[in-house]
Amino acid sequence: TVSIFDCLYKEHAEILKVFMKLKKNRSKFESENLMDTLIERILNRDEYNALDYTLHYPLYLLVGNCSPLTKYERKYALDNRSHVDFIIYNKLDKQPVIGIEVDGYAYHANNPEQLARDKLKNSIFNKINLPLLRFATHESGEKRKLINALDNLRSPITRSEEERFTSNF
Repeated sequence: TVSIFDCLYKEHAEILKVFMKLKKNRSKFESENLMDTLIERILNRDEYNALDYTLHYPLYLLVGNCSPLTKYERKYALDNRSHVDFIIYNKLDKQPVIGIEVDGYAYHANNPEQLARDKLKNSIFNKINLPLLRFATHESGEKRKLINALDNLRSPITRSEEERFTSNF
């Protein structure tokens, strides 16, 4: 299985040269640039044309009602440095539908402070009823995982109506 994050390792770069040429450079982190490119390519598909995304979205903009949050979660969420790597939202009403975090293995696995922040963020997303997908750079299958998550967000009625509509053409 090939991962977009394989581009981070020289021994796999040859396989993914094409993807690297498409990659944007909007973040100081290569792993986020790779994910940015993947998200953009997926959201350009017709079935996701109602969605858009942004990079480094502040948590304080996501958290409207802080009452369900603990004191620590509230402090973290309202800190202007706290953000989610990517937020995918509905273009029409600008409502977020899913958050995405890219977890660099070395940075996250060996950093207790970062692991604590990750736990806080997971809890906050859970309490605001917003899915949060985490992509570890030492895993694979990012494309399939993201597509599955986006497809699960679409209601069965919408999928049925789409299939009925498109089968007539």
